Amino acid sequence: MWPGSAHSATDHPDQLRRIRYRDAERDKTLVFLANNFVLPALTITELYRARLQVELFFKWIKQHLRVKSFFGTPTTRSRPRSSLL
Repeated sequence: MWPGSAHSATDHPDQLRRIRYRDAERDKTLVFLANNFVLPALTITELYRARLQVELFFKWIKQHLRVKSFFGTPTTRSRPRSSLL
């Protein structure tokens, strides 16, 4: 879904907040979409950074350890990854 495209309003009818963050350490500009208008932009970028660290951790586990299944309730294991904050 691209903002401003013909289907963006029908694919996600709620308003989204676009947050741009400049990472001087890596010399990159990151852009996030969030549906939370209450939290400060820096807090949302920190949440995304923490989420990325968790995803990288599980990726490392899958690559380096022989794990056949993860323990947890079915609702926590099957949450969609594309949900917005």
